[in-house]
Formats: sequence, structure tokens, C-alpha cells
Amino acid sequence: ERIPNDEVEEVVRVLGGRFFDLQLFLKKIRKGITVREALDLMIAEAVQEIRQIGFGKGAREWTDIQLWDTIQRLALEGSIDEGDLIFSPVFSGSADSLHALVRANLLGRTQVHLDKNELGVATRRIRAFSPLYQEAFVCLVKDRDIGTGMNIVTLRGKIEKELVRVNQVR
Repeated sequence: ERIPNDEVEEVVRVLGGRFFDLQLFLKKIRKGITVREALDLMIAEAVQEIRQIGFGKGAREWTDIQLWDTIQRLALEGSIDEGDLIFSPVFSGSADSLHALVRANLLGRTQVHLDKNELGVATRRIRAFSPLYQEAFVCLVKDRDIGTGMNIVTLRGKIEKELVRVNQVR
């Protein structure tokens, strides 16, 4: 059975060209569910993976605040200059946590040759690990329960960090 062109475009937008994701999508379609149901299911599964890997219990090399702030920015912008992210207040100039998020396959890094900075050096952009994860990031940010809870945690963390800085000045 053929998939209509408008649905093919949606599949490509959400899944990109990642073979594994396309293969999983086809398995779901062959089981008889619709294209939209298959995509929704895959997005929901990606959200769960991100929550387990990114925010789950256990030792991690990043904070919930670092991950949530990055997810929020990527949901809005699609990609972020690596330097801008590293030198943001959340990462405080340290690339270690950001590189750990890339190693954990939550984020990806892209070298940009056309968008050169003022120094004439190619820049690197941070993006979601996959187009599917990008879609999951958008869903996480829109989710009232997760979004509200993480926004409170993030704001509380930023306030605590500023209080430490203020107390150091005294």
C-alpha cells in the first residue's frame, strides 16, 4: 500500500534519513497502524528514551538544568552555536557536560563551513541527536507536566547559582 505524498513529507521531516528510524517506522506500518499513529508512537518512545537517558537516576556528567535548558533552546531554534551554549550561564564555559550529552546520543554536533564567524573560522552547531529527537524535544517543551516541573527546577537552580555569586561578592 502506498503512502500519500503529504504523509511521506511528514515522515521525512520527523525521521530524516536515519536508517534505523525508517526501518522501525516501516515495521510499525506493516503491523497495520496509520502513518500518523506510527509517528506519534515513535515520538512518544523517543520522549521516554530522552527522559530515561537524560533525566533518569544514576551517574551523569550533566545536570538536569543543563539538559533542560538545551532542550528548550533546541526546540525553538533547531540548532545552537556550540560556543554560545558552552559560554551560556548554564554551562559556565565548561564543555565537559555538553560533550557528555553528545556522547550519550542525546545531542549531535555539526560542523558548519558556510556560516563562518567573525574570525573566519568554521563554527560547530549543536542539534538534537536525530530529527526524531528534535521532534521529541518539541513535545517535551510543550508537555505541561514535564515543562512546568523542569522550568521550576531550572529557575530554582539559576537562582541558587546567582545567590552563590552574590554571596561571593560580599
